[in-house]
Formats: sequence, structure tokens, C-alpha cells
Amino acid sequence: MTFQTGGAGTSAPDEVQAMESDPLHPVRPQAAPAGEGVSPGSSAAIAEEHRVLRELLGRITATRDLGALLPQLGELEGLLAFHFAHEEEADGLHAVVADSAPDRLPEVQRLFDEHREIARRVMELRERAEELWRGPLAEVLEGVAELADRLHRHEAAEGDLLAGALYDDLGIGS
Repeated sequence: MTFQTGGAGTSAPDEVQAMESDPLHPVRPQAAPAGEGVSPGSSAAIAEEHRVLRELLGRITATRDLGALLPQLGELEGLLAFHFAHEEEADGLHAVVADSAPDRLPEVQRLFDEHREIARRVMELRERAEELWRGPLAEVLEGVAELADRLHRHEAAEGDLLAGALYDDLGIGS
């Protein structure tokens, strides 16, 4: 299974650019069909979705860059919604367990309840990351940009002063 981003009228480079340039509005992924002969809620499809989710979680836990984390959390939110829907379909986890181990159906319900808790937590983390991006982090980044601008102006003033001192005051340029 592959996951794709975007929709009609967008191209992959545009979507990548959009994600890189605006972490607050990441492109939400949409999963491609599971493939011919594979039901989206089947064990094989669910196993592949688990693999994709593990890979994404690895990237998320490894990042310390809020600008990179925001679109990853948005991607996780979309993938989990898609994945949980597959597991909860009529031919998903419930059907597999009902056929092979009906005594474990209460566990399935507990896991389905946990889906909502996990989805809510991912949403909370994404929203908190967005608040940081807009709030304290934005203030710090703005301060850094202002400082860099001031330092550039300061260096330019020093350069002008030295040039004036050497060329005008000392007569080197005459």
C-alpha cells in the first residue's frame, strides 16, 4: 500500500513545496487503494498500514525540528484516521477475531475505543505544536530575524566607517 498526498489540480512538487513552506497547513495524506484482490480492511492491508505507521512514527520521534514535526503530525493524523477506519470496517479486525477467537471480541472493542483516544491525542499534540509555531517560537524566530538584520546593518556601518576613515580621512584614495 502506498499513501499519496494531494488532490485534483496539484502536483507532487507543489505539495512538497507547500509542506516545506507552511508547516501549519500540511498536505493531508490520502491512502491509495490496497491493491487488486486485497480488501482495505484485510489482515494484509492492515499489516502494511502498520508498517507505514511505524516508519512515520520513527521519523516523528527522531525529529527535533518543529517545522518538520508539524506536517508529520498532520500526516500521522490522516493516516491514523484512514487506518482506524479500515480496522473498524465490517471485514476488518472485528471479522478476523470473530471468526477465529470470538471470546476476544471485548478486546477488539477496547482497541477500537483506544483508536479514538489515540486520534484525540495526536490532534492535541498537533494543535499544541501549531500554537508553539504561532506563539513563542514565532516570537523567537522573529527576534532572530530582527537581530540578524540589525547585525547586517551594524556590519555595514562599520564597513562604511572604516572605508571613510581609510579613504577620506587618511587620503588613501586620493
